[in-house]
Amino acid sequence: MVKNLKKTILLVEDEVIIALSTKKNLVKYNYIIITTNTGEKAVSIIKENKEIDLILMDIDLGSGIDGTEAAELILRNKDIPIIFMSSHTEPEIVEKTEKITSYGYVVKGLSLTVLDTSIKMAFKLFEAKKIIDENNERFSKVFYNQHTPMTITDIVTGERIDANKSLLQLLGFSKEEYLNGNAYKNIIWVDSELQKKVVKKLNRERYVSNLSLDVYTKSGEIKNLIGNFSMVEVGEKNLAIISFIDITENKKIKENLYIEKNNLKNTFEIMDDGIYIINKQYDLQYVNPTLIDDFGSYTGRKCYEYFHSRNEVCPWCKNSEVFEGETARSHSYSPVTGKSYDVIELPFTNYDKSISKMRMFHDITEHKKTEQTLRDRESLLTAFTSALPDVAIIYNVDGTYVDILSSRENLLFAPSEKLVGNNIYDVLPKKNAGDIHRVIKKTITTKKSQVYEYKLILQGNETWFQARTSLMEKTEPGENLVIWLAHNISERIKAQDEVKQQLLEKEIILKETHHRIKNNIASIGSLLSLQIRLTNNTEAKSILQNATGRIESMQIIYEKLLLTNKYTNISVKEYLFSLIDEIMNLFPNKEKPEINKKIDDFFLDTKYLIPLGIIVNELLTNIMKYAFTKQTSRLVEIGVTETKGKVSLIIQDNGKGLPDGFDLINSDGFGLMLIKMLSQQLYGTFAFENDNGAKSTLEFVIQE
Repeated sequence: MVKNLKKTILLVEDEVIIALSTKKNLVKYNYIIITTNTGEKAVSIIKENKEIDLILMDIDLGSGIDGTEAAELILRNKDIPIIFMSSHTEPEIVEKTEKITSYGYVVKGLSLTVLDTSIKMAFKLFEAKKIIDENNERFSKVFYNQHTPMTITDIVTGERIDANKSLLQLLGFSKEEYLNGNAYKNIIWVDSELQKKVVKKLNRERYVSNLSLDVYTKSGEIKNLIGNFSMVEVGEKNLAIISFIDITENKKIKENLYIEKNNLKNTFEIMDDGIYIINKQYDLQYVNPTLIDDFGSYTGRKCYEYFHSRNEVCPWCKNSEVFEGETARSHSYSPVTGKSYDVIELPFTNYDKSISKMRMFHDITEHKKTEQTLRDRESLLTAFTSALPDVAIIYNVDGTYVDILSSRENLLFAPSEKLVGNNIYDVLPKKNAGDIHRVIKKTITTKKSQVYEYKLILQGNETWFQARTSLMEKTEPGENLVIWLAHNISERIKAQDEVKQQLLEKEIILKETHHRIKNNIASIGSLLSLQIRLTNNTEAKSILQNATGRIESMQIIYEKLLLTNKYTNISVKEYLFSLIDEIMNLFPNKEKPEINKKIDDFFLDTKYLIPLGIIVNELLTNIMKYAFTKQTSRLVEIGVTETKGKVSLIIQDNGKGLPDGFDLINSDGFGLMLIKMLSQQLYGTFAFENDNGAKSTLEFVIQE
């Protein structure tokens, strides 16, 4: 509102008569009038006189600066209402003045009443502007100093209108850096597609609340925020007022709680004692492997049903006390397993701050009578730790003993008090320390449990241990620990050594047996060879040669068995190469054919190899006896292949071939009958055919 005091007006007019007339008239309206005739003097007067409340500014001021220029200079230093006066009514002149200030434009020559009205209106506008400016200033102070990070953005253009100090500190930008950017061009949202969806929803619904989003700071760090968006119309602009809640630290805390929860679960998983967790409704939330082994699957079951085969809550249940924050201790018997347990029950805070009950079981079935008096907490903890493995140690990444949870002193390299705080390299032999340290580092780098067997010399005796490790992750970098649980397995190792010794003795006996069988076969072969030399009967000699070849095929197998540590599988290639050479040696007086051998290198059990060797012997013997008559070029091709368990034998010569009308099925020769029988033994197929000589094919499949 305009105050009821005289207002001082500076009248800037180069026409002296007009200036005097105007001054005289305005004084009648209770104004104090100061006059000047140039723009330069007006600027100077405003600087010196702080009491001037309004300026009446003529636009045309002669040779100096004009009224609009003078107004611009004045407004740079002082906020004051200015009314322009002129004889001109051209739109461009009016528009020019409106760009400078908007308190009024009066055409000279109008009535004094119009001028007075224009002056009063200018004062009202100025007072209203001052109120608006003060309100804006108060809003800006509240907005800028608000602890909640906030920003204002033009939702159409993406122009950043304003941002408060909390937001700038959160993002690491100066105000100038942030406001010079554009929300749609200089995107700080990690998920730009989510930003587009929010804009669409805001245009449609005008409000978006509790939106989880991630943004980049100036340094590239990602902040986790909850955003609330509201759209308001200011003039012709649609503005989005956005406030944020920084949940980055909360999210990190949740992540750390998740890691700790997993660490706790990992510890539960390797414990010998049973553990379960339930809610207030008696629903089983977690059961560790020890109890699952005894009680089976727990999904969807109540604790009283799972452990006690009851249809209702157990009358001795301590749920109410535990959920009130107490720790309960008791003995329990389960009809499902027929076992008795020492039990400790305590409240368990979940990572979402809800409360559950954790119950720990220690099997005391065999020691119930002696442990009935152990009812206080210290005794229960003693029973709890006594169930841990022979040695339970916590190491850090450097191999330092952090703690010894449970151990029998006679199974430690030194007393407990001399180990904790010292490094394994200062305590154990160098090789033991190096091996254990490698297992510790592998547990940390792979984040997986490791199993390792090692030997220590304790009190002059070899003591073997089997260790299982578990990673205990810490929230601070470099602080990961490893739980080392080790059992004394010396008795098991001793039993294994005894078994190995027994196996070695049996191997020696088996090898000696093979050696004697080989010698016996060799003796039989020698007797047959001697008989061949002493016999003049051609038919008898042929029969003895056939028998010698068959014996030779078995003798070679036993020779191969003696040269290998495997007493069932033999290289097919090595065996057949040796066998073919021995068969050729049975015919010293025959002209030797060229033998072309193409044999795959694979292994066969002797149950396949002995029949195969006899068949090869029969076929090669027949070729040497009957295939060649007068040929000068004698060729025998022998091929053996193995593909995906299927074995194929092909023997082909370039001799005279099979006689007309030859029938394998109806043949009554002993050799052919032997081939047919051995083929059937192999569950295979055998066939003869003429193909520029005789061609024999045997195929069979290796049975698993």
